[in-house]
Amino acid sequence: SSESKILRTNSFLLSLCSPVLQKMILEKVSEKTEKRLDFLDVDGNTFAKALDLWCGREFDHEVDLREVRQLASVANRFQMTDVVAAIEETIIPQLCVGVCGEVLTWSGDTGLKQLEEVAMRLAAERFEEFVRTESFVSIDEKILGSLLDDDGLSARSEELVWEAVVLWMKAKEGKLRGRELLHKIRFPLMCEEYLRSKAVAMLPAEHADWVEGLVEEALRVKAARPEHTSIETKVLGPMALVRRATPGVTWKKYVDGGERRLEGLKEDVYTVAECEGQICTGSADGSIRILSRATLHHVRTLRDGGRDCVGALVVWSGRLISGHH
Repeated sequence: SSESKILRTNSFLLSLCSPVLQKMILEKVSEKTEKRLDFLDVDGNTFAKALDLWCGREFDHEVDLREVRQLASVANRFQMTDVVAAIEETIIPQLCVGVCGEVLTWSGDTGLKQLEEVAMRLAAERFEEFVRTESFVSIDEKILGSLLDDDGLSARSEELVWEAVVLWMKAKEGKLRGRELLHKIRFPLMCEEYLRSKAVAMLPAEHADWVEGLVEEALRVKAARPEHTSIETKVLGPMALVRRATPGVTWKKYVDGGERRLEGLKEDVYTVAECEGQICTGSADGSIRILSRATLHHVRTLRDGGRDCVGALVVWSGRLISGHH
């Protein structure tokens, strides 16, 4: 291809880098053939970058997700565990809700399991924000199902969860998808008026039967409570009566010293703002530092100290506005 190239490198180092390459090299030695490995379906530049990462070269500050996907695919194929770790170490602090859907479509298949877990957790904790991103409708049914099963999914109401799922179901023109997801919706948590007037009407009339039985049982469950503490359901899912998390502080995370400290802060912090998955802090020494909301790790410094204390930070029209005194 136009991206093919010949790489000359030390076979011993290749063997250390990848057990897959080591096996291929040993086969060449035992056969006493030319020590040449051909990978006609691997992009040469991507393979070279993967080797550079293994040798300790760092990513550029801004990383293109398409490049990350290609690198991860090569690293996973050749079992370059150190390269996979380097990719995740770089990408996770930069992860934000806006790209969670895109990341979830390929991170698991390319061996980035830790990145996938962080993206799932972020999508669940900020579900209402996540469903407004362009990539939400591109995730597959299995991923959405896992999110719906997660008690950590945070939403102000089950009605909002249902409407998000309907949006996903209708995203492919001409075909309604995801019928099995309906059993993961916790219909009894919706208000009675919504169940009677809107829940079924959210789906096209020809598919109303998908949800009618679930809504009917949800209404029976609501009518029976609170007289009966234990209610047997037939068509509703096993988690139908379990309340989800709501936006705000999850206090159980702070039991037995569960608090975490922000890294990379040298002076007293006077103000904090949040934007696109990043935490922005303003300090007494005038510095403005950016940390990943997902990991709390320091990502970059916009202003490294000065004479004026940062008294306020505001996010407005894509800009971070700071006030000093």
